Amino acid sequence: MNISKRNHFNPCFWTAYWNRDFYAAATTSKKRPYARDQRVFSLNVKANKVIKHAVEDVHFDKHLGVAEITPHDLKAFCKRNFPDKYDSVCRELDADPETVYLDFEPVLSTLENTPAYQVLHEVIPKQRIDTQLERAFVASFIYIHMLRGHAILNSLVQLAELGERPKFELFWAMKNALGDPQFLGEQVMPFYEAEWVLHRSDSDDFALCDSPVLGGGDLGFVALSPHLLLQFDLSKKCSDDGTLSAIPVTPDIQSEFRKRTIGNTFREIISSNEQLLEAWQQTPEFQRRHQMLADENQYNKLVAQNAEGELWKINALGYGHRNDE
Repeated sequence: MNISKRNHFNPCFWTAYWNRDFYAAATTSKKRPYARDQRVFSLNVKANKVIKHAVEDVHFDKHLGVAEITPHDLKAFCKRNFPDKYDSVCRELDADPETVYLDFEPVLSTLENTPAYQVLHEVIPKQRIDTQLERAFVASFIYIHMLRGHAILNSLVQLAELGERPKFELFWAMKNALGDPQFLGEQVMPFYEAEWVLHRSDSDDFALCDSPVLGGGDLGFVALSPHLLLQFDLSKKCSDDGTLSAIPVTPDIQSEFRKRTIGNTFREIISSNEQLLEAWQQTPEFQRRHQMLADENQYNKLVAQNAEGELWKINALGYGHRNDE
């Protein structure tokens, strides 16, 4: 079995849009170039430097999606979730007490091929949402990708380290919950019904961080491309037929988006616009974030604090959510 060495928070097919040549080709009739080779500018929050990287070299952690499964942990898991199979599993494990590993990367790859992610290829070029079905796919993307960001995936690791559950159990819960259409529909519906605004910019103003679903109360943002920003307000209901066209972004929205992007960054912020990142680098909010994350101990504390704030999303997955088939 080949274990994935890298787990990307943002898929390369999407981050490639932050390369100007790729964006130009992808938003016209031209064939999209190979995504993983596309180079973008990256503002590293720890190093406090703007560097050019291929998209396969940004927004990832090594071995984050690999979970050890020891015989002891597997027995305990089976006893809690599948008690009718516990005795037979124990006999098998006693006969062959081998530690195995769960690789979560195939689950992420499968998600990327669903309409929830593939809809980005439709919405980004036209800068609008034309049907209620497209809106449903984008709403699914928001929810699923919120769980995939640095904040959530590292929260899983924190929970495992705290002894709450072995890491593989948390991945199992996520996989089963996201595979349950009824459960997923319940989680996605608030985003689908929320009031949305699409903001567009002729310049590539919308940079992308490693946890790009920018929450904080009912109002949230997610950059769909360097030129397209989705704003959603969970406290308000959609009053239209679900279709949506982009409007020019205002300076106030740009400022709020910048602050939230910096505040949600743990690794790096990418852009096709080097000057934009250099300007962001000089802001007080970025320098504060750099100081917080430059020290490894502070970084770990911040991840732990963020984990506590994200636990409700893990719990929303119905930890212990079972597929009894």
